[in-house]
Amino acid sequence: MAVLLLLNVILLTILFKSSTNTVQKFEEIDVERINIVESDGTLKLALFNSAKLKRGLDGDKRQGTGTISGMWFYNEEGYEAGGLVFDGKKVSGGQNSGIGLMFDGYRQDQTIALQHNEKKDSITSYYEDGLRIMSRPDRSDVKEEYDFYKLKYPDTFGDENTPRYTKEVLDSMDMELARQYKVAKQRIYLGSVRGNKGEGWFDNSGLYIKNKYGKDMIKIYVDKDNNPRIEILDTLGQAVKYNLIPDSK
Repeated sequence: MAVLLLLNVILLTILFKSSTNTVQKFEEIDVERINIVESDGTLKLALFNSAKLKRGLDGDKRQGTGTISGMWFYNEEGYEAGGLVFDGKKVSGGQNSGIGLMFDGYRQDQTIALQHNEKKDSITSYYEDGLRIMSRPDRSDVKEEYDFYKLKYPDTFGDENTPRYTKEVLDSMDMELARQYKVAKQRIYLGSVRGNKGEGWFDNSGLYIKNKYGKDMIKIYVDKDNNPRIEILDTLGQAVKYNLIPDSK
């Protein structure tokens, strides 16, 4: 009996080793997550469902906390470097859906994003299709960046001990950190934004170039009345040069 057991163990070992070094072919496979790794085990790419959402070496705590599914990319060290993610479902009076292809800075969040988002209920609607380019702090400044986000969004990133500041104080802190390039800001948006937030239909498509504070400086777009517009703005958001077609009086 002992000899038979030993032979079975040897056979299983041989089969296991041979299967790890052999190309396998499947017609169909159901799986919750697939990891592509280097020979040393370093994670390089992952396909995952929403329950297996985890970001890599420093993001395992996020596993199972999201609704998105898709694909993560990882750098040479096994840290997330971007991905293709999506979600979407029917809600009361409409739908809530999104898909995006994102590229991240080194151990940072997305710096380039190609996205589609739509949110619609029985009262409001919002549709967005475009390319975003962000400026983000160097990895060495990430702690300071997210310490500020705890203050700016205490209900999302903070806790009951997080101090609550007025909008004026937060805006001042935001401006100072932006001046030092220590918070993320959108710098370019190319795309279409349309919908109704309860104040009538809006529909703008164009190129929006922003300064380091995230404020529009150059806008080239077509408005909801199909008029082409070119606006060059000052730092206060006031137009200093305006459109191709003057407003009718």
